[in-house]
Amino acid sequence: MCGALAAWNFLREKANVQVGQEVLVNGASGAIGTAAIQLAKHFGARVTGVCSTSERELVESLGADNVIDDTREDFTNIGEAYDVIFDAESTSSYRRCRGSLAEDGVYLRTFPGLAILLEMLWTSRVGRKRAIVSATGLMPISKRRVFLDEVTKLVEAGKMRSIVDQRFPLERLADAYRHAERGRLRGTVVVIVGDAR
Repeated sequence: MCGALAAWNFLREKANVQVGQEVLVNGASGAIGTAAIQLAKHFGARVTGVCSTSERELVESLGADNVIDDTREDFTNIGEAYDVIFDAESTSSYRRCRGSLAEDGVYLRTFPGLAILLEMLWTSRVGRKRAIVSATGLMPISKRRVFLDEVTKLVEAGKMRSIVDQRFPLERLADAYRHAERGRLRGTVVVIVGDAR
């Protein structure tokens, strides 16, 4: 559910995704990306997912209108412009994506670093394109609770689903962490606490 909360924060709170906008999700098959595809579609956007060949079918099943295979194509070189580029994997940069942003486009990055912080400051003062980073996990619990309530409503209404890469019992927490660290996950890693029958 953490991926869904981060996706809600970025797409609704930071970018305010609207009906008809073009949204690209880089890392579309991961924990945040799978939620982002579904939320962007829910908000009425036209969505492009970037993932590997093996994850294409999953990303399409989540509602992506277009899928770019990142093992064959660099989305920054195809000549398309997006209102929002959500770098859910934080494998790109504002500098690389700037040319693929629409005039008022927003580049969203999940993991902070000096470069994105400087770009965020610079774009807040110069031009119309913006770079934004946010730490959803550091937001007040009351704010995250609002995100959780909204996501829960969508799940209960059958408008959103969780994608689970792998489940681990609590006693294999270290294995779960190592698995997640390898990257290229298909959805999220779940750690089961107690009896989960």
